[in-house]
Amino acid sequence: MTNDQNSNKVCSTCFFNDNFPGVTIEENGRCNYCNHGEFSIKNNEYTSSDVGRLRIVASQLKEERQKKGGKYDCIIGASGGLDSSYVIYIAKEIMDLKPLVVSYVNDFSKRLARENLKQICKELNIDLKIITSNKKFDKKHIRSFVRALNDVGSYWGCCVFCGYILDAVIYKFASEENISTMLGSSNLYESVATEYLTKEFKKSFMRKNVYKTGFARFLKFLFHMSIAQYYFIRFKMEFSASSRVKTFFQRSTLCSIAPGKPFDMSRNIKEVDVTKYIHWDVDKIVMTLENELGWKSPEKPELPMRFDCVLEDALIDRTYKNATGVTFRTLICNNLIYAGLRTKKELEDTVKKYEDNVASENIQLLNNLEIN
Repeated sequence: MTNDQNSNKVCSTCFFNDNFPGVTIEENGRCNYCNHGEFSIKNNEYTSSDVGRLRIVASQLKEERQKKGGKYDCIIGASGGLDSSYVIYIAKEIMDLKPLVVSYVNDFSKRLARENLKQICKELNIDLKIITSNKKFDKKHIRSFVRALNDVGSYWGCCVFCGYILDAVIYKFASEENISTMLGSSNLYESVATEYLTKEFKKSFMRKNVYKTGFARFLKFLFHMSIAQYYFIRFKMEFSASSRVKTFFQRSTLCSIAPGKPFDMSRNIKEVDVTKYIHWDVDKIVMTLENELGWKSPEKPELPMRFDCVLEDALIDRTYKNATGVTFRTLICNNLIYAGLRTKKELEDTVKKYEDNVASENIQLLNNLEIN
């Protein structure tokens, strides 16, 4: 039974209810997040517009490349989703840089995102390198991971392989091409959504649901999780020693509920977060990408972000739904409301679609993984 089935109070202006950890519905019918405006304050402080300063950074990167005699000014890891696509646009059209774009593609990458990435790189005449697992160790890892946790209904940590490999691939190509700077972004609508639940809550939820499956299923959990870890190690070993040695013991299959960074590139590659110079206006970004580059959003009522991976629909949303009564996408919708970009009424169809699709997306993934 999910939490929302027991809820007595629902926020009048966002999608939180009083069963979500840390949420209180106050006297005016609004939750504490709506009343206190914490996200709006953080968003306004973090995202600003200083294009002049960004162009100074661009000049420094060009000078650095010329001194080194390299081909590229920077490197960008991209999926074809909203954020990475806009970073590519900024690098080329605003900063006038020569970026190298790298992308990790697997069986869970969505077609629309892949097509978007190829389209914008072609339109902007940017080199694109696409990486895949030659022996499908990523898919084998996920198959074992899901088998371990399917009875538990909690999949925190399922994206560990993607988080690891994109950074490792960036490191690999940056080293080969003598690139010292990576361009990235911080979409607070998404990143803050991960902060509503503490790691302590995730650990507690995971332990509770693992233990209650019974001893036989607990042994099954340990067996399949061990196999998942084996395939994850094999997955790491597909890539260069310079990446492998530095990261071999840095990440496990349950990293999202444990401390530590997936891949430490800080000594070799510096990151420029373009969000500190360009205000992250979602509607403006979508309009720019669509009108100038032929980039495509998913059909409404889906969000124009977080649509690049099947695992988001099938596993992440299911986990959040089981643990809190709402999906991860619902938390993003709340942040859009707090920022004043949408109202609850405008997002009701969006939330309903994600909520309704959790079960069917999970079943479809299990079928694709050939898990009974």
